[in-house]
Formats: sequence, structure tokens, C-alpha cells
Amino acid sequence: MRFQDILLAVWRRWYLAVATIVLAVAGTLLTVSLVGPTYEAQGAVLLIPPGTTLDQRPGAAAASGNPYLELGSLSQARDIVIRAVSAKSTYLEICQSVGDARYESMRRDLCRPHPSISFEVTEDFESTAPVILVTAEAGSAENAVTTLTTVMGRVPTSLSELQGGLNLRARAAITSTPIVTDTLPDVQHKDQIRAGVLVGGGVLALGALVIGLVDGLFPRRRRPAPDDLDPDDAVEADASTPEADEVTDAPSSAEPSTPVTRRPGQRPSGPARPAKPTKRPPPVPDWGTPTDQELAGVGGDSATPRWE
Repeated sequence: MRFQDILLAVWRRWYLAVATIVLAVAGTLLTVSLVGPTYEAQGAVLLIPPGTTLDQRPGAAAASGNPYLELGSLSQARDIVIRAVSAKSTYLEICQSVGDARYESMRRDLCRPHPSISFEVTEDFESTAPVILVTAEAGSAENAVTTLTTVMGRVPTSLSELQGGLNLRARAAITSTPIVTDTLPDVQHKDQIRAGVLVGGGVLALGALVIGLVDGLFPRRRRPAPDDLDPDDAVEADASTPEADEVTDAPSSAEPSTPVTRRPGQRPSGPARPAKPTKRPPPVPDWGTPTDQELAGVGGDSATPRWE
């Protein structure tokens, strides 16, 4: 079916098109209200190099160097910590831990078969520093913030576990510090828009299919226009009609009538025209049957018969 045919079917079945639009709008609004918005909170943790890498004067109590000048050497350590925090063991530890009411609310939504909370631990692609970026998404602002703080708290724990078996001094261990933590998450409507467009588009497509089927099964009856006739039908109509394309009825003697124009194949609506008289051949005279005497000749020797 061509697109033009679909438009014509929608135009003819306009009441079905209106009903489809109403159902699509209602379904979209209902889906958006059921899905609801998503709350996103972000935080960042910076890895600090150990103090043994800094310059320290003999007899000085503290190092004279700046640890932020040595951040470039922690890229590999950052990747290891990201892999440890993103592991499934961290997810299981969060689900098995016990906390306050906010933590329990977050844990119920995170640890069920179809969780409504998700978190992601990645590097900060906008910075060359050893920054660990944590993103948490939840159905409520409170759960998003609680998930963010819980996952960010796993970064120093993972550092301690990774360096615990190396028998390092305290000054030789890599540490971390949070630099950004969202307390007011951002509201995201991506899931709502995606679900609403999917439902609304599906209803409109299904409605167009139904309109096409109804228009094909129950076509409207209408008089065919002259342009709708096929060329073969027009030739047959002209051959079967002795009259010309435009025939003018003769006016009656009682009252004059206006000429009436008829289409090919259309019967006249007025009184029937008188039949044309048929031409007969002229009668042949009856001369009778000649006798034997007439054949033999009368009153002479002439052998030619005479006809009276």
C-alpha cells in the first residue's frame, strides 16, 4: 500500500483516525506516569601518591614536596582500583551489609531480581589525573545519594585490601580523598521519553494498520467519475451507443424543452423517441400468366408474345 493510499484511507475513516490519536496520547501519558523520572548522582575520588615519593630533607618532620605534582604516576593504580570496585564481589558485599533506614531502602531496590538502582565506576575521561568517577542512578533522589556514598566508600577499602598483603609502611601506601559528591541529584527523563515514544508510536502504527484493513474490507460505494473509467471500458461504451457524446433531445410539440447532454452509455430520461420508418422496395406489377396463344403469337407470324 502506497503512502498516498494510506492518507486517503485515513481521510475517509477520519473517525478512526481521531480515536487512534486519542488512544496514543492517553497511552503515552499513562506510560510516562508509570515509568517516572530517574535521579542521577555523581562523585569523584582522587588517588594520592605515597609520601615516600616526595622529597624530604634530612631531619625534617614532613616532606617538602607537593603530592599533586606526582599524580601522573598513579594511572595504573587507578585502573586496578576501578576493576576491584566494579567487581561482583563489591555488589555482594553491599547487599550483605546492614545499615540504617536509608541504607536498607537502597539495599532492597539494589539487590532484588530486577533492580531499580544501578551504579558505574569509570575513570574521568575529561582529566588526566588519577580520578575515579562514580555515577549512581535510582528511582528516588534519596536512594541515588545513598548509593553514591556507599560506592565511593568502597574506594579506600579496596586500596587497603590491595596493599594490605604487601607489608608496606603507612607513608608508602597510596591513599584517596573524595573531591566531588552530589547531595542533590539531577533529574533525568530519558527513560520516560523513550517509553512514551515507543508506546505512542506503536499505537499510531497499529491504528494505521486497522484503518487500512477496515477501508479495504468495507469500501464506500460511490458513483464512478469519468476519470475513473478505464480506456477499454470507454471504448466499449462508445461502440455500444449509437448516439454521439453529446445528444440533444428534440423538443416536443406541447412545450419547448432545453437540450439535455448525456454521457456515453447513459439512457435518456425523457419520453421515448419514435421509431424510424423502415424503407420497403416498390411493389412489382402483376402482369398475369401468358397463355399458349399469346406465346404462339396472335394475328400474325410474329413469334414475339404480346403482353397486355
